[in-house]
Amino acid sequence: MTATTTSPTSTPARKRPTTLSRLGHWAMNNGALVGLILLCIGLFIATPAFLTVPNLINIGIQASVVAILAFGMTFVIVTAGIDLSVGSVAALGAVVSAYSFASLNLPGILTLVIGLLVAPPPAPSPASRSPTASCPPSSPPSR
Repeated sequence: MTATTTSPTSTPARKRPTTLSRLGHWAMNNGALVGLILLCIGLFIATPAFLTVPNLINIGIQASVVAILAFGMTFVIVTAGIDLSVGSVAALGAVVSAYSFASLNLPGILTLVIGLLVAPPPAPSPASRSPTASCPPSSPPSR
């Protein structure tokens, strides 16, 4: 009779992730940032004036309006007062103001007033007027 020896079952050693696999994992989790970086590189190759200081300041100024509206909409959504009409109302006021200024040749201050009359800022909610008042959420609670 031959004696057989049994060895304890060993688990295979875990492989350390390589730098390339960690980079791929990071890229999959940050797809929007990777897309933005690739877009900036592509635009710099296509037009070398893209990464100049005046152009970056211009991009920042143009994006600031959208960023302010997005911050406001995020605050409204987080506080459960769902209202996504902010962007369309702001665009309507801008279009009416631009049309009044360019086509009707009205003075700048008058076009500003017309734009604010067409797309007025939202009225304060009851919650902002009284510290004890509260507004119910506009959507039913999730289960």
